Amino acid sequence: ILALFFGIVTVVAFLSGAENSPPAAVALYLTFINFAVGVFNMLPGYPLDGGRVLRAGLWARGRNLLTATRRASMVGTFIAFGLIALGVVSILLGNFIGGAWFIVIGWFLRNVSEASYQQLLFRSTLEGTKVADLVNRSFHAAPPDVSLSALVNEHMLAAGQRCVPIVVAAELLGLVTMRDLKRVPREEWESTSAFRAMTPREKLHGVDAHDDIAAALEIMARENVNQLPVMEFGGFVGFVTRADVLRL
Repeated sequence: ILALFFGIVTVVAFLSGAENSPPAAVALYLTFINFAVGVFNMLPGYPLDGGRVLRAGLWARGRNLLTATRRASMVGTFIAFGLIALGVVSILLGNFIGGAWFIVIGWFLRNVSEASYQQLLFRSTLEGTKVADLVNRSFHAAPPDVSLSALVNEHMLAAGQRCVPIVVAAELLGLVTMRDLKRVPREEWESTSAFRAMTPREKLHGVDAHDDIAAALEIMARENVNQLPVMEFGGFVGFVTRADVLRL
């Protein structure tokens, strides 16, 4: 659309006799740039738009999204190496800047193509997996009145936990994480209770044991946390962590 718009501006400038004016030169340059970007984007290499069209056609033929994505990604990788080779040839012929751009674009396309396929492959691995399949039910809970000093020594260091659930009668009150500890000066750990330092339950991002693990991973990524408390039938049953998911 932008290429068409600037193209019309360029044609109008030429027809009006203003082809040598700075605005006409800028419009001509922008027409060329946007046209080149549009052509590049329609190359049949995933994840470019042309590659997505190719993947849709392959999927319609075989009804297998993973296979269609892999083949479209392979085409994208082939195009990427072609651009890199073109860049090397351009540099050898003396066009250093243009050749360098071809190499950078080719390298970028190759990495994005591979990453897009790996992301889909990872998601297909997670498909059908529930949080309950990966929840870590072995944890050391602490009472709300324990000091931070005791909590660190007896629960975090001794048990190798990065966070400690604060529990009373099987009810989760909150979590004490490394981030919570950093908010309290070290000299105050002995006099500060876990209840005062914890992140309360209502501020936590948790998941149900019967949720899809992909949803849990999405929450961890969005909220930038490494673990989520897992609830089942209203009770706290453990944690699911990024490491648990990546071990699949």
